[in-house]
Amino acid sequence: MIQKPHKLFISHSWTYNNAKDTIIRFLDKVGLDYQSLYIPKKDPVNDTGNDQKLLLAITENLKRSTCLIILAGVFPYYDRWIEKEIEVAKQLGKPIIAIQPWSNDKTSELVKKNANRIVKWQVNQIVEAIKDIDKAVLYSI
Repeated sequence: MIQKPHKLFISHSWTYNNAKDTIIRFLDKVGLDYQSLYIPKKDPVNDTGNDQKLLLAITENLKRSTCLIILAGVFPYYDRWIEKEIEVAKQLGKPIIAIQPWSNDKTSELVKKNANRIVKWQVNQIVEAIKDIDKAVLYSI
């Protein structure tokens, strides 16, 4: 069987801080074969001021992904998009991996309630969760 890359939708809400970049560096460092389906900050859809277009872009990328990866901490500046991403992931039947940040002991109730897996900010836990979810998705087909 040919191993395909893990198709990951990394939360759009991370576009505005370095957490997304750190996750990508983690995954690259361990040599995980993956395709990142996040929406880059420079994507014109971010500048349209049109939430519907952004939601459509998120939905299209989530459709092609294996799972949604989100930050599990409580950060008021991202709640609006996290809620939309979780809603779309649930509608599409996409598993959610939540990453608990180092400096934050609090976990969003919304994230806790909806995450299939919550892991620490450690590359081995993140990679293990991705591989486990990919296996589960593969065997459910």
